[in-house]
Amino acid sequence: MTTHERQPDLPRSSGDLSVPALIRAAADGELTSPERSAFDRARAADPSIDARVEFERALRERVAGAMREPAVAPSSLRDSIAAMFEREHEIDREIGVETPAVRTRDRRFWASGPTWLAVAASLALLTAVTVLMQTPVGTNFAPMFGNATAARLMNASDFIVAEHDKCSAFDQYFERKFDVRDGSQASDAVVELLGQPPIRINLDEAGYEFTGVGGCHVPGPGASAHLLYKAADGSRPTLSLFIQKDTGAAPRLETGVRYRCRTTAGAPVLVWRHEGVIYYLFTPDDEARDTATRLFNAPTVERTL
Repeated sequence: MTTHERQPDLPRSSGDLSVPALIRAAADGELTSPERSAFDRARAADPSIDARVEFERALRERVAGAMREPAVAPSSLRDSIAAMFEREHEIDREIGVETPAVRTRDRRFWASGPTWLAVAASLALLTAVTVLMQTPVGTNFAPMFGNATAARLMNASDFIVAEHDKCSAFDQYFERKFDVRDGSQASDAVVELLGQPPIRINLDEAGYEFTGVGGCHVPGPGASAHLLYKAADGSRPTLSLFIQKDTGAAPRLETGVRYRCRTTAGAPVLVWRHEGVIYYLFTPDDEARDTATRLFNAPTVERTL
């Protein structure tokens, strides 16, 4: 067998896989029978694992969607490059030099197959994308953070939407996760999880009632909690507030700014930092989101990711 031939896949042992590896294998649909048993045990011990699998799948779909459509250079860019080539040809003709480009300026050279114009346009587009990817995210010339932090926020936001939907079914998953259902005990429960109380618990003014709080695993290094609310009249979607301890590691968020993170679900997640914790607010209801944002004292300055 040569070095270029593909080595056969070796059987995997479930004992060699960590919980994150099991989650990735489950998201890919590649669990073996022994791994399935280990995965089921992990799920029984940690109710958030199903949501983490859904997050992995959503992340794969997002990446696949981004890669599905080929990049196309803008027509204005192509026109500029074409004009540049034509000017080069004019200069060559003026000085009496016949270059390979002059000899191949037949329309077929420009209209069919891989051409120098296509290559040049692609290189220019690649350069523009590279510069864009190296530019920090932010607007209005305010302090900004880099793309790595933006990517972490968007990944966390997709996880939050998946977890919110999972808990909003109010089934056995909800029963296992939300071990505190009494609003008068909610603040103490958050203190136990994070070391400090949330901004507030009561959302009666928004027409929402507290249904439970429990531990969660928002992507990132800090411990986190999940508070879930349902509309008092039952006519609107549920609302979630995720609270994560800020350990000083990524994501590094600017104080006094809330970030509007787009998600694969369509509705955004609002994220902000306040007194050592990071808040993630999500609901598909625009009016409820606006009211809850005010009640939770979120910053008024907003940036969209």
